[in-house]
Amino acid sequence: MPAPAPSLGPVLRTLERRPFRRFVLVGMSTALLGAWLWQTLISQFLNPSDYDPADFHVYMGAAAALAHGANPYTAFLTSTAPDAAFTTGYVYPPLLAWLLQPVAGLQGPGLDLACLVVLQVTLVLAVALLLRALDVRSWEMRVLILALAVSWYPVRFDIGGQINMVIFALVVICFAGYLRGDRWWGGAALGVSIAFKLLTAPLLLLLAWRRSWAAILTAVATVAVLWLIAAPQFLLSYLLDVAPRVGAGTGFRENQTPTALISRLLDPASYLGQTHPLSWTVRLLALAVAVAVVLVTWRVIGRRQRLDRTGRALEFAAVLAAMPLCVALQTPSHYVTLLVSIAVLVVVAAARRDALVIWLVVATYVLTGPAHQAFLAAIQAGFGNRLALGAWAELSGVVPLTMLWAASLVALRRYGSVAGSRALTIERAASAPGRGPLSVELEPLG
Repeated sequence: MPAPAPSLGPVLRTLERRPFRRFVLVGMSTALLGAWLWQTLISQFLNPSDYDPADFHVYMGAAAALAHGANPYTAFLTSTAPDAAFTTGYVYPPLLAWLLQPVAGLQGPGLDLACLVVLQVTLVLAVALLLRALDVRSWEMRVLILALAVSWYPVRFDIGGQINMVIFALVVICFAGYLRGDRWWGGAALGVSIAFKLLTAPLLLLLAWRRSWAAILTAVATVAVLWLIAAPQFLLSYLLDVAPRVGAGTGFRENQTPTALISRLLDPASYLGQTHPLSWTVRLLALAVAVAVVLVTWRVIGRRQRLDRTGRALEFAAVLAAMPLCVALQTPSHYVTLLVSIAVLVVVAAARRDALVIWLVVATYVLTGPAHQAFLAAIQAGFGNRLALGAWAELSGVVPLTMLWAASLVALRRYGSVAGSRALTIERAASAPGRGPLSVELEPLG
């Protein structure tokens, strides 16, 4: 049986007063949504020549090279920068460049703005699907999650032409499939995301732990088919020359992984960029951390199959939260998939009145968002105290990522084994007499 629901605490308890809570929510969401629309959409259309989606231009350059029969990885492979983080070439599987070939000859602000609109629509649709998968019925919770999603710094960064927004949408589809059990279409979505970018490959571990064979086989088959039809002549170049170099890791300040943290501790100069390959000491220590994270996550998830939506949602959230701690390269632009973990934890913790989980998620959001933006602003302003910047880099990177992982494990231990095949949802009739706005109801799975 799950542990008794903890108290919200004096600060969060004030939000149980409906007029005050709605006043805060409407004011906050209006400001956040307004800023999102202005900063990431309206201002770009008013000044299209100032909008520069650098990553999208890299993709288009690779597509143009591919359209002319050239190697899309030439810019990366011929770069003399010792740190892969400073190269500007195309570093993904050939699929994305292959798909962009029909528009490779186009250029200009019009195409850039079209890319922006596609990514914005993708974001909104992905959040809508996420809310539907979680069966969120409270309009307050829907508005809160949407406002948090669009205003988060990693999301705003990805709106600037990054493929990660598409990866996020595909992960949400995979998540929706996982909540329903072993669904082939969830595996297909995961396979497409891996074919675009290896970022989500660790999710295959969760499917293996849960013996979701239909999803696994579909994911693997999808990757194989897409890679074999999308410029397969350059696939070996990616797998043998590009991926190992990018995946080796770096101590550069924007790399927020245990590998980078260990490198910066043992070699402080790597904070400015890797001037030589990572030492074996760094690699072995980072591997030990990754193994420990995987084992702890596996231990908490356990062997018993969970049939309830809450338990399966928390399993998925835990694995997603663990992923940044198990890889060698993870920049803030990759955090967007963590929106699934954040949404799951917010919904479950609010329903269960769990102040610890809520505050861990809030700290993660603030440190990876506003705190990291302040960190970058301080660097641009010329702040040069290396000790302070080093601590700031970790407090806005590895530390909050570890907090989110810990929050997901705590929630999974507390609420991941609801008795019977039942689903935790925010109550639709929150305004019913005698019921609090954060109360929950358990409904049978459909």
